[in-house]
Amino acid sequence: MSTHWPTLLLRTALVGAIAFLALVPASVLASGPPLCLWTNVFGMECAGCGMTRALSAVLQARPAEAFAHNRLVIVVAPILAVVVWRVFFPGRRLVARGQLATKSSRHRSSPTTHDSSGSLPSPGTANSSVSNPT
Repeated sequence: MSTHWPTLLLRTALVGAIAFLALVPASVLASGPPLCLWTNVFGMECAGCGMTRALSAVLQARPAEAFAHNRLVIVVAPILAVVVWRVFFPGRRLVARGQLATKSSRHRSSPTTHDSSGSLPSPGTANSSVSNPT
């Protein structure tokens, strides 16, 4: 299996970032200076402030703490999980095709009409229930 160096570099960076966030408690991240450029320049929090601490809490299985740091974590964490999946498993699906289909959608009758033998009508044949205006 041949992997190009940019992909290998991206995978290494993702593993490092995930390991860092999973091992370092959010309280340690909060005790340091703010990392947000917006906060440092304008002196007020942006919509993403607290996301690093929130993702750290998610990876440490503390969802209530994660939500307290930044409420957007409920949207961002699943998106990041899909991105990480696609980087490490390109071409693989998270769910098999058709697996999410409900029973009612799989067993609905087809909008096309079938004759008594169960086959579809030929393109050139006229349907007896449709009148042909001339």
